[in-house]
Amino acid sequence: MSDSKACQFFGNDPNRNHQGAIGNYGQASFINCKAKWFKLTADSGMTARGCEFDDVAFSPDSGAVLIENCKLRGTFDMVPASLQSLTIRDTQIDVLDLTGASVKGEVVMEKIKASSLKMGIEEGAQSLRLKDSWITGDGERVCAIYAGAFKHVLVEDVRFGGSVNEVAGIGGGYRPGDASPQPVLTQSVTFRRVKAPMLRSARLNAAAFTVEDCEIERANFSQGHIDTLTFTRNTFSFTLDLSQTQVKEFKQSGGTDLRKLGGFKAEGSNIKLPH
Repeated sequence: MSDSKACQFFGNDPNRNHQGAIGNYGQASFINCKAKWFKLTADSGMTARGCEFDDVAFSPDSGAVLIENCKLRGTFDMVPASLQSLTIRDTQIDVLDLTGASVKGEVVMEKIKASSLKMGIEEGAQSLRLKDSWITGDGERVCAIYAGAFKHVLVEDVRFGGSVNEVAGIGGGYRPGDASPQPVLTQSVTFRRVKAPMLRSARLNAAAFTVEDCEIERANFSQGHIDTLTFTRNTFSFTLDLSQTQVKEFKQSGGTDLRKLGGFKAEGSNIKLPH
């Protein structure tokens, strides 16, 4: 195991092809370190605690990654990392990019403040837990999270910022144009006490989708294949789109009366609103 404390790694050029790099055999630990325009890697997991990174690539080949009490400025690039698990706590993030990364176990994010999350990871991860966090939006996007990559998704006590043109996207897993049978990718997707101006969770392929005590101005849950869809005490302020979503069971209690919501859409869906 390699330990680096109060270290500094600075590249000379923002171009990835001209940056410096440091690699470690085994597991690497960075404590109170600073890095800019640099690549950090290790063979079997990494820990960063109390660090300040600016446009850093962070791509271990395997193992667990733990990031705590850090400031990740610019783009924190984890493409194409291969991880056993990823845990980020008490950390400020500009842009986190996990596009194409693979994770075998859990992805846990707690008490983070981020501008944008890009999490189109490969299918096969165990779970995502995003809790007690604020995702503000960066002017173009808030988040793009591929739900079909996980067996279980929990988003709890999270506030998504941005405008109606900056979508918080947590969806995918079902291809509407594919006529062949598609197995259920995600066992459960749960949104609990989530606030968002625009939340898009379309094309879900899930056994259970639960939305509980949420405040959403514009929600798009269209084109999904869901066994059990449950709404509990939610407020949908302007629109709710369930077009073409197919369910085996729909349950609703409390919250916005969907029959009176002017922006409610359910064309092509088999959902029957309770009386």
